[in-house]
Parts: sequence; structure tokens; C-alpha cells
Amino acid sequence: MRLDIHIGLHKTASTSFQEFLYINKNELSNVGVLYPDEDINESHFELPFRILKNDWAFIEEFLKINLLLAKRKKMNSVFISSEDFETIFVDSFHAVQFEKIALKLGYSAINWMCVLRNQWDYFNSLYAQLSSLKGTLNYSTAAHDVVHFGELSIGSGSNKWRFAFDYDFYIDRFLKNISGSLSTFSFESFINNGLVGMEIINIVIDCKDRERAFWESDLKFIGKSNIRSNKENVEINYLANFLGIEMSEIFYLQNKNLFAPLVKYRLDLNESAKEDLIKKFKLRYPQTSKRLE
Repeated sequence: MRLDIHIGLHKTASTSFQEFLYINKNELSNVGVLYPDEDINESHFELPFRILKNDWAFIEEFLKINLLLAKRKKMNSVFISSEDFETIFVDSFHAVQFEKIALKLGYSAINWMCVLRNQWDYFNSLYAQLSSLKGTLNYSTAAHDVVHFGELSIGSGSNKWRFAFDYDFYIDRFLKNISGSLSTFSFESFINNGLVGMEIINIVIDCKDRERAFWESDLKFIGKSNIRSNKENVEINYLANFLGIEMSEIFYLQNKNLFAPLVKYRLDLNESAKEDLIKKFKLRYPQTSKRLE
């Protein structure tokens, strides 16, 4: 029984992919792929969350239950997906412990899969997303962290995230530590023709006849998920996070004379820094990854 793991990364259409997998989990089951149903939401974010809390008993129980279920239904793969596995990707010692548990339980192979996005595009999309997670970031400072350190770290009080940008560095380290395999995909190929994740799904199904049967079945499709907020709303969120207030539309309008100049100031700073930051990103990351050549 294989264990196939989609890492993400963040902002690579992972939410849309997970929603597609979730609403078509019965069709996946028909072709030998178990997409576990956590009864929480479409993704398996609880797994990396528990890993970071060192709750290995939860991880072992989850893997054991789904291994037995997949064997009983004579499936070939247990397929899990969460962009929050990115933190495990950065701190690969967590992946090592995860694999040890899976192999001990009886999984025959572990395949990690990772989608890589152009670093500049990734940064801007991530910067917008993080504004809604109660974090505080300065656009230029965060971009320089990415350039100098190859990653971005942020905490919100209850959670902490690490986002990889120097992909090749972290991939090389990840491969040195894990016993499973790692496949990488470009963001462009992952969203090819608007059908998110087709290439990965075909690899997980791992059988041409079953692959054909899956895509010819009565699949359900969804629109784009997790759409990026506009630039003004992003900066309004960051301002609210910094001030520690809940920013509703009504509250903002009532205090627009106070907040609007501050938001405009942040937007102007961001815009003035962009040209220089683009040059630095191109110099630091002349290609997305050598593994996509």
C-alpha cells in the first residue's frame, strides 16, 4: 500500500485541488485511491498541525485506520494533501519521523509531491494571503527576508509558518533525510487547462485503464477557490492586525479619515519598492528550480 502525499506548496492552487479531490473521493475510491475524509474540511491540515505539536499518537492512529480501510477495500494508495506540509518540508526531521511511523505500520512506499511556483509570484500571493491570518508583515522587509534567507517565517500568536523559497536548497536537504521519493511539478503544469492537479492524480492512480475510467466518470468540478484580496484590503488587514482590532467594513468607513491615509502610505511604500525587489528576486532566483528543467 502506497502513501502518496501532496505537500503543496502554499499558493499553488492547493485549496482548489483539495476541494476537487474531496467532492470526487468516491470516484477516486473506484479507481483504487483512498482520499481520507477527516470530517473537518477538504484538506488534511490537521496532520501537519499535529506533527508540529509532536502528537505522533494522532498521526499513527490516522495512518493505521486509513491503511486498514484501504486494504479492506483493496485499494492501491492512501492519498493525503495539505499545503501546511510545507513546514514539514522545511523542517525535514518531522518528515523522517512521519515516514518511520508509516513504514512501521506497513505502508510499502512513500511518495511526496510538491508544486513549485515562481518565487516573485509566490511571494506576492503569499503576502496577500497572510494578511487574513492575523500576522503582521512589512512588504519590503518580508521580501528582503526571502532574498537573504531563502524562506519566510511568520507567527500569529497561535500558529507559526515557514515558507520555502530557495526550493533547491530545501529539496536537497529533504531528499538526504527521507527514505521515500519526491516528485516536483511546476505551478503552470499543475493548473494546466484549468484542470488543477491532473498530472498528480494520474501518477497516484498509477494505471492507464483506471486513469481513463476516472476521467470518464461523472466527476464534479468547482471554480477557483481562495481568490486573492485586492491590494487595498490586504493593507487594511495588515493595519488591523498591527493595531490588534477587528476591522469590519462599517468600522473602516466610520474611521476612514484615520485609516485611509495609513493604508495609502503602506501602498505607496510597497509600490516604490517593487522595481528594486523584482531585480533582487531575479538575481537570487534566476530560475524557479533546477528540478523543473
